[in-house]
Amino acid sequence: MNQDKITPVTPEDVTHVVRNYVPRYVDLHDWLAVREFVQEAVLDSLPPSGDEARRRITIVAMMVAWAHRTAGYDLDRTAIFTLDVISEWIDQQCGQYTVKVKKMYRARLKSIAKEINSEFPVVPNETSYSSAWNPQPYSAAELAEVVGWARGQSTAMRRHKAEVLLSLTVGAGLYTNEVAALRVSDIESDAEGVLLHVRGAYERTVPVLAEWEDTLRDLVANVQPVDPEAYAFAPGRMNAKPAVVTAFVQSSNRSGSVEPQTRRMRATWIVEHIKAGIPPQIIAQAAGMVNLRSFDKWLYHYREFETSEYRALLRDELRAQKRTSRAGQKARQEARQLRLQA
Repeated sequence: MNQDKITPVTPEDVTHVVRNYVPRYVDLHDWLAVREFVQEAVLDSLPPSGDEARRRITIVAMMVAWAHRTAGYDLDRTAIFTLDVISEWIDQQCGQYTVKVKKMYRARLKSIAKEINSEFPVVPNETSYSSAWNPQPYSAAELAEVVGWARGQSTAMRRHKAEVLLSLTVGAGLYTNEVAALRVSDIESDAEGVLLHVRGAYERTVPVLAEWEDTLRDLVANVQPVDPEAYAFAPGRMNAKPAVVTAFVQSSNRSGSVEPQTRRMRATWIVEHIKAGIPPQIIAQAAGMVNLRSFDKWLYHYREFETSEYRALLRDELRAQKRTSRAGQKARQEARQLRLQA
Protein backbone atom coordinates (compact mmCIF):
# COMPACT_ATOMS: atom_id res chain seq x y z
CA MET A 1 0.00 0.00 0.00
CA ASN A 2 1.52 3.27 -1.10
CA GLN A 3 1.57 6.16 1.31
CA ASP A 4 1.95 9.82 0.40
CA LYS A 5 5.43 11.06 1.06
CA ILE A 6 5.63 14.06 3.36
CA THR A 7 8.11 16.49 1.92
CA PRO A 8 9.72 18.61 4.63
CA VAL A 9 9.59 22.35 4.18
CA THR A 10 12.99 23.90 3.70
CA PRO A 11 14.02 27.52 4.17
CA GLU A 12 14.72 27.61 0.44
CA ASP A 13 11.04 26.87 -0.32
CA VAL A 14 9.86 29.78 1.82
CA THR A 15 12.54 32.10 0.48
CA HIS A 16 11.67 31.20 -3.11
CA VAL A 17 7.99 32.06 -2.54
CA VAL A 18 8.79 35.38 -0.86
CA ARG A 19 11.49 36.53 -3.27
CA ASN A 20 9.42 35.70 -6.35
CA TYR A 21 6.09 37.00 -5.10
CA VAL A 22 4.19 39.26 -7.52
CA PRO A 23 1.31 41.15 -5.84
CA ARG A 24 -2.17 41.15 -7.36
CA TYR A 25 -3.67 43.81 -5.08
CA VAL A 26 -0.85 46.36 -4.85
CA ASP A 27 0.09 48.93 -7.48
CA LEU A 28 3.44 48.13 -9.12
CA HIS A 29 4.95 51.51 -8.27
CA ASP A 30 3.93 51.10 -4.62
CA TRP A 31 5.28 47.56 -4.57
CA LEU A 32 8.70 48.63 -5.80
CA ALA A 33 8.88 51.15 -2.97
CA VAL A 34 8.09 48.62 -0.23
CA ARG A 35 9.15 45.27 -1.72
CA GLU A 36 12.41 44.76 0.14
CA PHE A 37 10.91 45.89 3.46
CA VAL A 38 7.93 43.53 3.03
CA GLN A 39 10.06 40.56 1.97
CA GLU A 40 12.43 40.88 4.91
CA ALA A 41 9.55 41.30 7.37
CA VAL A 42 7.81 38.16 6.11
CA LEU A 43 10.99 36.08 6.11
CA ASP A 44 11.85 37.20 9.65
CA SER A 45 8.37 36.15 10.80
CA LEU A 46 9.46 32.55 10.06
CA PRO A 47 6.51 31.19 8.07
CA PRO A 48 6.32 27.39 8.49
CA SER A 49 5.54 26.64 4.85
CA GLY A 50 5.57 28.07 1.38
CA ASP A 51 1.78 28.35 1.41
CA GLU A 52 1.82 30.25 4.70
CA ALA A 53 4.59 32.51 3.36
CA ARG A 54 2.37 33.33 0.38
CA ARG A 55 -0.58 34.13 2.66
CA ARG A 56 1.55 36.34 4.87
CA ILE A 57 3.24 38.32 2.11
CA THR A 58 -0.12 38.95 0.39
CA ILE A 59 -1.57 40.58 3.50
CA VAL A 60 1.62 42.32 4.60
CA ALA A 61 2.16 43.80 1.13
CA MET A 62 -1.32 45.34 1.12
CA MET A 63 -1.01 46.79 4.60
CA VAL A 64 2.52 48.14 4.22
CA ALA A 65 1.80 49.71 0.80
CA TRP A 66 -1.18 51.55 2.32
CA ALA A 67 0.70 52.52 5.48
CA HIS A 68 3.65 53.93 3.53
CA ARG A 69 1.87 55.60 0.60
CA THR A 70 -1.49 56.70 1.99
CA ALA A 71 -0.97 57.00 5.74
CA GLY A 72 2.61 58.30 5.49
CA TYR A 73 4.38 55.92 7.89
CA ASP A 74 8.11 55.36 7.57
CA LEU A 75 9.29 51.90 6.55
CA ASP A 76 10.11 50.95 10.11
CA ARG A 77 8.82 47.82 11.82
CA THR A 78 8.18 49.57 15.12
CA ALA A 79 6.14 52.21 13.26
CA ILE A 80 4.09 49.96 10.96
CA PHE A 81 3.64 46.67 12.79
CA THR A 82 1.63 48.17 15.65
CA LEU A 83 -1.88 47.79 17.00
CA ASP A 84 -2.80 51.27 15.75
CA VAL A 85 -1.66 50.75 12.16
CA ILE A 86 -3.11 47.25 11.87
CA SER A 87 -6.43 48.53 13.25
CA GLU A 88 -6.46 51.57 10.97
CA TRP A 89 -5.71 49.47 7.88
CA ILE A 90 -8.48 47.00 8.73
CA ASP A 91 -10.96 49.83 9.36
CA GLN A 92 -10.06 51.95 6.36
CA GLN A 93 -9.19 49.36 3.71
CA CYS A 94 -11.04 46.15 4.53
CA GLY A 95 -14.63 47.34 4.83
CA GLN A 96 -15.71 45.17 1.88
CA TYR A 97 -14.65 41.96 3.61
CA THR A 98 -16.69 39.84 5.99
CA VAL A 99 -16.08 39.91 9.74
CA LYS A 100 -14.50 36.45 9.46
CA VAL A 101 -11.97 37.60 6.86
CA LYS A 102 -11.10 40.75 8.80
CA LYS A 103 -10.58 38.72 11.95
CA MET A 104 -8.28 36.36 10.05
CA TYR A 105 -6.27 39.25 8.59
CA ARG A 106 -5.95 40.85 11.98
CA ALA A 107 -4.88 37.65 13.71
CA ARG A 108 -2.23 36.90 11.08
CA LEU A 109 -0.82 40.44 11.20
CA LYS A 110 -0.73 40.31 14.98
CA SER A 111 1.18 37.03 14.83
CA ILE A 112 3.70 38.53 12.42
CA ALA A 113 4.08 41.69 14.49
CA LYS A 114 4.83 39.65 17.60
CA GLU A 115 7.72 38.01 15.78
CA ILE A 116 9.33 41.04 14.18
CA ASN A 117 8.51 44.00 16.43
CA SER A 118 10.02 43.66 19.88
CA GLU A 119 7.89 46.60 21.07
CA PHE A 120 4.59 44.95 20.11
CA PRO A 121 2.45 44.70 23.24
CA VAL A 122 1.03 41.55 24.75
CA VAL A 123 -2.68 41.47 23.94
CA PRO A 124 -5.36 38.87 24.71
CA ASN A 125 -6.25 36.19 22.21
CA GLU A 126 -9.10 37.12 19.89
CA THR A 127 -12.33 35.46 20.94
CA SER A 128 -14.55 37.67 18.82
CA TYR A 129 -13.98 40.45 16.35
CA SER A 130 -16.34 42.73 18.24
CA SER A 131 -14.58 42.63 21.59
CA ALA A 132 -11.03 41.32 21.87
CA TRP A 133 -9.54 43.49 19.13
CA ASN A 134 -11.87 46.40 19.46
CA PRO A 135 -10.03 49.23 21.24
CA GLN A 136 -11.76 49.87 24.53
CA PRO A 137 -13.04 53.42 25.09
CA TYR A 138 -11.90 55.29 28.16
CA SER A 139 -14.25 55.29 31.10
CA ALA A 140 -15.14 58.67 32.60
CA ALA A 141 -12.48 58.20 35.29
CA GLU A 142 -9.86 57.09 32.76
CA LEU A 143 -10.64 60.01 30.47
CA ALA A 144 -10.18 62.38 33.40
CA GLU A 145 -6.70 60.90 33.88
CA VAL A 146 -5.90 61.34 30.18
CA VAL A 147 -7.00 64.98 30.37
CA GLY A 148 -4.75 65.28 33.42
CA TRP A 149 -1.92 63.80 31.35
CA ALA A 150 -2.39 66.56 28.76
CA ARG A 151 -2.49 69.34 31.35
CA GLY A 152 0.48 67.91 33.22
CA GLN A 153 3.02 68.16 30.41
CA SER A 154 6.27 69.92 31.23
CA THR A 155 5.94 72.99 28.96
CA ALA A 156 3.15 75.17 27.61
CA MET A 157 3.93 73.98 24.07
CA ARG A 158 3.68 70.32 25.03
CA ARG A 159 0.47 70.96 26.95
CA HIS A 160 -0.99 72.64 23.87
CA LYS A 161 0.01 69.73 21.61
CA ALA A 162 -1.60 67.25 23.98
CA GLU A 163 -4.81 69.28 24.20
CA VAL A 164 -5.02 69.59 20.40
CA LEU A 165 -4.50 65.83 20.12
CA LEU A 166 -7.40 65.18 22.50
CA SER A 167 -9.60 67.69 20.65
CA LEU A 168 -9.00 65.88 17.34
CA THR A 169 -9.44 62.35 18.70
CA VAL A 170 -11.74 62.37 21.73
CA GLY A 171 -13.45 65.43 20.27
CA ALA A 172 -13.71 64.39 16.62
CA GLY A 173 -12.67 60.74 16.24
CA LEU A 174 -9.78 61.24 13.80
CA TYR A 175 -7.32 58.48 12.99
CA THR A 176 -3.67 59.05 13.88
CA ASN A 177 -2.65 59.72 10.27
CA GLU A 178 -5.52 62.20 9.92
CA VAL A 179 -4.40 64.04 13.06
CA ALA A 180 -0.95 64.39 11.53
CA ALA A 181 -2.30 65.63 8.17
CA LEU A 182 -4.95 68.12 9.34
CA ARG A 183 -4.09 71.76 8.65
CA VAL A 184 -5.32 74.89 10.37
CA SER A 185 -7.13 75.87 7.15
CA ASP A 186 -9.16 72.65 7.48
CA ILE A 187 -10.74 73.92 10.70
CA GLU A 188 -13.91 75.96 10.28
CA SER A 189 -15.38 77.87 13.20
CA ASP A 190 -18.73 79.65 13.23
CA ALA A 191 -21.66 80.38 15.52
CA GLU A 192 -22.83 76.75 15.32
CA GLY A 193 -19.55 75.22 16.43
CA VAL A 194 -16.32 73.87 14.92
CA LEU A 195 -16.05 71.68 11.82
CA LEU A 196 -13.04 69.67 10.62
CA HIS A 197 -12.71 69.20 6.86
CA VAL A 198 -10.71 65.98 6.72
CA ARG A 199 -8.70 65.45 3.55
CA GLY A 200 -7.20 62.26 2.16
CA ALA A 201 -8.68 58.92 1.19
CA TYR A 202 -11.85 59.46 3.25
CA GLU A 203 -12.71 63.11 2.85
CA ARG A 204 -15.49 64.21 5.12
CA THR A 205 -16.60 66.98 7.45
CA VAL A 206 -16.70 66.22 11.16
CA PRO A 207 -18.40 68.42 13.78
CA VAL A 208 -16.31 68.65 16.95
CA LEU A 209 -17.93 67.88 20.30
CA ALA A 210 -18.80 71.17 21.97
CA GLU A 211 -16.63 70.57 25.04
CA TRP A 212 -13.50 70.27 22.85
CA GLU A 213 -14.11 73.29 20.61
CA ASP A 214 -12.29 76.01 22.57
CA THR A 215 -8.82 74.53 22.08
CA LEU A 216 -9.32 74.46 18.31
CA ARG A 217 -10.84 77.95 18.23
CA ASP A 218 -7.76 79.27 20.06
CA LEU A 219 -5.50 77.38 17.65
CA VAL A 220 -7.18 78.97 14.63
CA ALA A 221 -7.11 82.44 16.20
CA ASN A 222 -3.38 82.23 17.01
CA VAL A 223 -1.97 80.36 14.00
CA GLN A 224 -4.19 81.16 11.03
CA PRO A 225 -3.10 84.82 10.69
CA VAL A 226 0.54 83.68 10.58
CA ASP A 227 0.32 80.48 8.51
CA PRO A 228 -3.13 79.13 7.58
CA GLU A 229 -1.55 76.06 5.97
CA ALA A 230 0.33 75.08 9.12
CA TYR A 231 -0.45 71.67 10.55
CA ALA A 232 -3.00 71.78 13.35
CA PHE A 233 -1.05 69.36 15.53
CA ALA A 234 2.49 70.65 16.14
CA PRO A 235 2.49 73.65 13.74
CA GLY A 236 5.85 74.37 12.16
CA ARG A 237 6.75 70.87 11.04
CA MET A 238 7.42 70.15 7.38
CA ASN A 239 5.72 66.78 6.81
CA ALA A 240 2.50 64.97 7.66
CA LYS A 241 3.99 61.69 8.81
CA PRO A 242 1.91 60.17 11.63
CA ALA A 243 5.08 59.17 13.45
CA VAL A 244 5.15 62.72 14.82
CA VAL A 245 1.99 61.92 16.81
CA THR A 246 3.19 58.59 18.20
CA ALA A 247 6.62 60.04 18.97
CA PHE A 248 5.04 62.88 20.94
CA VAL A 249 2.94 60.51 23.03
CA GLN A 250 5.85 58.16 23.66
CA SER A 251 8.15 60.99 24.72
CA SER A 252 5.56 62.63 26.96
CA ASN A 253 5.31 62.49 30.72
CA ARG A 254 3.16 59.35 31.24
CA SER A 255 3.39 58.90 34.97
CA GLY A 256 -0.33 58.17 35.43
CA SER A 257 -1.93 54.74 35.57
CA VAL A 258 -3.83 55.22 32.29
CA GLU A 259 -1.84 55.06 29.06
CA PRO A 260 -2.72 57.75 26.47
CA GLN A 261 -3.46 55.90 23.21
CA THR A 262 -4.90 57.50 20.08
CA ARG A 263 -6.89 54.38 19.18
CA ARG A 264 -8.64 54.48 22.58
CA MET A 265 -9.24 58.22 22.21
CA ARG A 266 -10.98 57.65 18.87
CA ALA A 267 -12.90 54.70 20.34
CA THR A 268 -14.15 56.95 23.15
CA TRP A 269 -15.54 59.40 20.60
CA ILE A 270 -17.31 56.62 18.70
CA VAL A 271 -18.82 54.99 21.78
CA GLU A 272 -19.99 58.28 23.30
CA HIS A 273 -21.95 58.96 20.12
CA ILE A 274 -23.36 55.43 20.23
CA LYS A 275 -24.50 55.95 23.82
CA ALA A 276 -26.14 59.21 22.77
CA GLY A 277 -28.26 57.27 20.30
CA ILE A 278 -26.71 58.67 17.10
CA PRO A 279 -27.63 56.39 14.15
CA PRO A 280 -24.82 54.05 12.98
CA GLN A 281 -24.72 55.44 9.43
CA ILE A 282 -24.04 58.96 10.73
CA ILE A 283 -21.26 57.82 13.07
CA ALA A 284 -19.72 55.62 10.37
CA GLN A 285 -19.68 58.52 7.90
CA ALA A 286 -18.16 60.95 10.39
CA ALA A 287 -15.62 58.33 11.50
CA GLY A 288 -14.35 57.76 7.95
CA MET A 289 -15.46 54.14 7.76
CA VAL A 290 -15.77 52.65 4.28
CA ASN A 291 -19.28 51.33 4.88
CA LEU A 292 -21.58 50.12 7.63
CA ARG A 293 -19.89 46.72 7.65
CA SER A 294 -16.89 48.45 9.24
CA PHE A 295 -19.24 49.51 12.02
CA ASP A 296 -20.25 45.95 12.93
CA LYS A 297 -17.65 45.60 15.67
CA TRP A 298 -19.12 48.57 17.55
CA LEU A 299 -22.73 47.40 17.64
CA TYR A 300 -22.47 45.70 21.01
CA HIS A 301 -22.10 49.14 22.61
CA TYR A 302 -25.69 50.06 21.76
CA ARG A 303 -27.78 49.94 24.89
CA GLU A 304 -31.00 48.02 25.39
CA PHE A 305 -34.15 50.13 25.54
CA GLU A 306 -36.56 50.16 28.42
CA THR A 307 -39.94 48.58 27.61
CA SER A 308 -41.78 51.91 27.57
CA GLU A 309 -39.14 53.52 25.33
CA TYR A 310 -39.11 50.46 23.07
CA ARG A 311 -42.89 50.71 22.58
CA ALA A 312 -42.78 54.46 22.07
CA LEU A 313 -40.08 54.22 19.41
CA LEU A 314 -41.99 51.66 17.39
CA ARG A 315 -45.24 53.59 17.86
CA ASP A 316 -43.50 56.72 16.46
CA GLU A 317 -44.01 58.84 19.59
CA LEU A 318 -40.34 59.60 20.16
CA ARG A 319 -39.74 60.27 16.47
CA ALA A 320 -42.56 62.79 16.53
CA GLN A 321 -40.96 64.45 19.56
CA LYS A 322 -37.62 64.56 17.73
CA ARG A 323 -39.24 66.15 14.69
CA THR A 324 -40.76 68.81 16.94
CA SER A 325 -37.39 69.34 18.61
CA ARG A 326 -35.64 69.69 15.25
CA ALA A 327 -38.21 72.21 14.09
CA GLY A 328 -37.65 74.26 17.24
CA GLN A 329 -33.88 74.03 16.80
CA LYS A 330 -34.18 75.22 13.20
CA ALA A 331 -36.25 78.18 14.32
CA ARG A 332 -33.67 79.07 16.97
CA GLN A 333 -30.87 78.86 14.41
CA GLU A 334 -32.73 81.14 12.01
CA ALA A 335 -33.33 83.64 14.82
CA ARG A 336 -29.65 83.53 15.74
CA GLN A 337 -28.64 84.19 12.15
CA LEU A 338 -30.97 87.18 12.00
CA ARG A 339 -29.40 88.59 15.18
CA LEU A 340 -25.91 88.15 13.72
CA GLN A 341 -26.93 89.94 10.51
CA ALA A 342 -28.56 92.81 12.39
